[in-house]
Amino acid sequence: MTQPPPPPSNSTPGAIGWGDLISGSGDPAIVADSAHNKSAHVDYQNLGPIYGPDDVAKNTQQLDMTDILNAILQMAYNKLYIPLLMLTTAALLKIQMNDNLKFHKVPFGNGIGKQSLDKVSFPGEDSLTETTFLQAYRNWLTIVDIIATADVAVGWYEHHSRMLRDDKFLASFDAWQDMDKQLHTQFIARPFTIDPYSPTYVQLLERSRMDSFFARAEKAQRTFELQWASRTCAPCASRDDASSSTSHRYTPYDKANDKGRPFDSFWENKKPTLCLRCGHMGHCAGNCSSMQLNRPERPIACDWRQEKLVSKSNKPICVMFNVRGACSDPLASHGGHICSLCGDGSHPVCRCPRN
Repeated sequence: MTQPPPPPSNSTPGAIGWGDLISGSGDPAIVADSAHNKSAHVDYQNLGPIYGPDDVAKNTQQLDMTDILNAILQMAYNKLYIPLLMLTTAALLKIQMNDNLKFHKVPFGNGIGKQSLDKVSFPGEDSLTETTFLQAYRNWLTIVDIIATADVAVGWYEHHSRMLRDDKFLASFDAWQDMDKQLHTQFIARPFTIDPYSPTYVQLLERSRMDSFFARAEKAQRTFELQWASRTCAPCASRDDASSSTSHRYTPYDKANDKGRPFDSFWENKKPTLCLRCGHMGHCAGNCSSMQLNRPERPIACDWRQEKLVSKSNKPICVMFNVRGACSDPLASHGGHICSLCGDGSHPVCRCPRN
């Protein structure tokens, strides 16, 4: 015999448990169907108390809240890479307070189609200091304890201990940070057991140290070249301050001409002027109509367009760098520090060996 259908429910939204309404832990089909929920009305005035003796008896006051937030655990369980900068105390507080956070839909790979925290809401990992790195690492170990079994988590603890035992940790911080990032990305994609005493681990550490060394050497080389260029081009930069004529091959553009006109690097003046476009003397780049360089075997590398000196690829070139020999403007948008005659970034026009 067929059972009669159950009577229709007379329950109202106010009769639904507040926990189900807030957390969405009720029927998943109802929660997922946002089109039906948009028209639902919840009478929050009549939901009743949400904290009672049974609730507060489960917890005690803590001086330091170290719980990992669900937004972070969601990334972990979806096997998404978690930048360590998201695990600093400041970042966790930002997430907890929902302070100007951004989310994005994962387009492919692990967690495809799901919403996740967007790392653009946080500074880059390069901004981590030694202190904040170790602070975030403590929280990473907490996550590992949640998502991995003890025999898997022990490798991360041994890796952490290996870093702390390194008496040159501060000097090798960049290398350790780079290696740790590689371990994280590999572990998320293809989980493996971390063994700080394995040949692969040792080779990865040495490679990271070598990469860090070359990066610092390259940075030091660039700094040296800029300082050298500034010193060797000092006569060009101090031309306007000289009280008498010098033996330079050309005179830099004046800040004002004899008629008292305001500063314009491309106005004609009575002193011999080197054109930054063609290399000929006697006119400025703004008035240049030459079809070839002063060295005919080389093509013209720049043009004067819309009151700017630009390369053939339409990238701006710094006039001050080429005229004075040095430029302290840190913004890359004002123009590239390259020679306008040959395109070399190691010298300005005033020291161009091809001119």
